[in-house]
Amino acid sequence: MAEGSDDVHDLTVSASTPFNPEIEIQVDLASVKCLDSQVGGHRGIFLSSKDGKVLKRCIAEEINFYRYLAENGISESFFPASPGTMVLSMKIDDEVITNETYLVMEDLTKAFNHPSVLDIKVGTVPWGWPITEEKLQKQIRKREATTTGKLGFRITGMKMWMPNQGNYDILDRTFGHHLAPEDVPPAITRFSESGKVDVLKSFLEQLIKFEAWEKSYGTKNLGLHGASLLFIYEGEPSVADPAAPRLCLIDFPHTEYLKTGVTPRLEAWKEGDHDGILFGVSNLVKIFEEVARARS
Repeated sequence: MAEGSDDVHDLTVSASTPFNPEIEIQVDLASVKCLDSQVGGHRGIFLSSKDGKVLKRCIAEEINFYRYLAENGISESFFPASPGTMVLSMKIDDEVITNETYLVMEDLTKAFNHPSVLDIKVGTVPWGWPITEEKLQKQIRKREATTTGKLGFRITGMKMWMPNQGNYDILDRTFGHHLAPEDVPPAITRFSESGKVDVLKSFLEQLIKFEAWEKSYGTKNLGLHGASLLFIYEGEPSVADPAAPRLCLIDFPHTEYLKTGVTPRLEAWKEGDHDGILFGVSNLVKIFEEVARARS
């Protein structure tokens, strides 16, 4: 949507909000800032506003993904709702944004007082195409040196509310690069420390639900390269009626569509799991089961 269009809409974003890339969404620009709860990716890609919206700097492929969800009637709760896009020109901190397209999404952390957030890049083929041979080999080496190759996922960041200290414990993506497979259960335990065991059980139920969707639909129709799973729960135990823990799939710039008549450029991990998503999710299910048992 070009700047200056009259077709601007002020929408409250909820799970039932339909995606329409043909309209530009109105946002409270005076309150826009870098997203406080971001734990993965480059800072500044995600912005937030006080009216409950998150803005993600995006490319056409991510808009196409949400168009695909809308056209195919896919409304599972693990996809963050998005009503559309907007074009932004403004200065935030030291960064000048000029005519950048942003995907407008629901703020997944808005319902929480002190959200604890875990970002996990899932799958064994986290890169997209086109890619140079040099970069491809670098990505393959990174995969084999981290839990991406061994478990099918890698922790890319954690932000945990510490109720006794009254502040956050933040671990960036370098933390996950140095984890061995045996280090992952303690990391998940550390992330969930300020929550009850019910938090782990809720995440486990949502992981199993996502795994079922991926088996029945995702792996047959989509290559979700570079996607991440975002885990969010209320980190303050004293909250009387906390929001339910939330698991969402985010980041879709490298998605491939397998039934479009175009030959996908996939690296087969194994039959029926070309992007390694199922491999990663099945290992996450096992680890969350292990951690939940230890907490029970």
